[in-house]
Amino acid sequence: MAYSASGSAVSSEVVVQSNSLKYNALASRQAANNIQICDNNYMALVSNTTAQAFFRAYYMNGTEWNGECLPPSMNLSNITSSEPKFYYNATLLGWCNATHPDSQDISYYYKWYLNGNLNKTGQSPYYAPEISVNVDNISSSYLSIGQNWTLECTAYDGISNSTQLNSSTITIVNTNVPPSILSISLDDTIPSPAGQIDLTAGSITKVVCNGTLEDLDGFSDIANAAAIIYASGNGTLPTSPEDNNTLYRNLSCSLSQINTTSAYFNCSFDIWYYAQNGTWTCNTTATDSQSASGSAVANSTVNNLIAFNVSSMTLDYGNLAPGATSPSSVLFYITNLGNTRIDLSLNGSDMSCPAGTIPASNQHYNITGTDQAYAQMRALSNSEFLASDFNLDKKVTSDSNRTTYWRIQIPQAVKGSCTGIIALSAQQG
Repeated sequence: MAYSASGSAVSSEVVVQSNSLKYNALASRQAANNIQICDNNYMALVSNTTAQAFFRAYYMNGTEWNGECLPPSMNLSNITSSEPKFYYNATLLGWCNATHPDSQDISYYYKWYLNGNLNKTGQSPYYAPEISVNVDNISSSYLSIGQNWTLECTAYDGISNSTQLNSSTITIVNTNVPPSILSISLDDTIPSPAGQIDLTAGSITKVVCNGTLEDLDGFSDIANAAAIIYASGNGTLPTSPEDNNTLYRNLSCSLSQINTTSAYFNCSFDIWYYAQNGTWTCNTTATDSQSASGSAVANSTVNNLIAFNVSSMTLDYGNLAPGATSPSSVLFYITNLGNTRIDLSLNGSDMSCPAGTIPASNQHYNITGTDQAYAQMRALSNSEFLASDFNLDKKVTSDSNRTTYWRIQIPQAVKGSCTGIIALSAQQG
């Protein structure tokens, strides 16, 4: 049998290198005649063809021992902090980790360097290999802002040392400072007038809340900027639910670095045409890596948008005989494309025909949403008339439409295809 230096069996018969010597009898480390060998060696009683016998030491791979032990090797040298960062009021924790080819216990020599100069040394007790060991600490009483610390670890197995391994150098910083908003504004993309947001009829408008923010812990400490814009003038709160009428959120605004501690933030929103008019507020919050935050607000005015659309550019009464009155109403649809209730103003021209004229007043209408007989309807005038009873509200969730009803009476002396103009305009209702 062959035995390792610890005395455990290795094999019953092993060929050494390329010769024909075989292990016929073996001895443990205690039988090595005062020859010190490593745990990765074993002793063998070797015989040759002349029956001579002698002890030799071999590595576990079968090559003859050269008198050197295999040393441990370092895996890790590291410094951590008792706080989220390397703050001046933290404790620095030094860690070493090494491996050993024979799994021997390991002690660690450690050296602390402050600003490149040796500051403290020591040796740890023995530990099992491949375990990260907290070998030593530096208390906050020795720390100040701006210091640079490095830890050097060397593993020792009682015979041999590993090569040294240095940690990354860490820098002591001030305690976390929350980010702050330095400037903020809320506006559309049209430069003038400032602080006035003009919406787009029936569509969306790009609105931007932007400015600058600062984090004295460094630009890299800024984790996020988020913004809420809301119709504060009508009592909406920043905690209210999202609503195209009153509140929009952007939870991930873009950031653009200015210098080591500050950045531009840009929070854009697509605002619908029916968003509530009046005062709107942007509340922007910047958050750092430690979840500390700073906020600021800016106000702007969403202007009234008075706009509407019609279902057709032509009102066709069809074919009617002279003296006839429309037997049924022609339907004409109006949609509110603004952000306020509207009333309608109407006027029209007389209709020209190849023979004769149809006065504007021969066209009658009802715009309150109910069909009526011709005689009950309101007559169109050549002069503008404000229908203050129109009262078409803005969209809230569904499109805001109104059906209007139109009829005409044809004079006796008229013939041919007749055309005229009806002018519609809106004002706030």
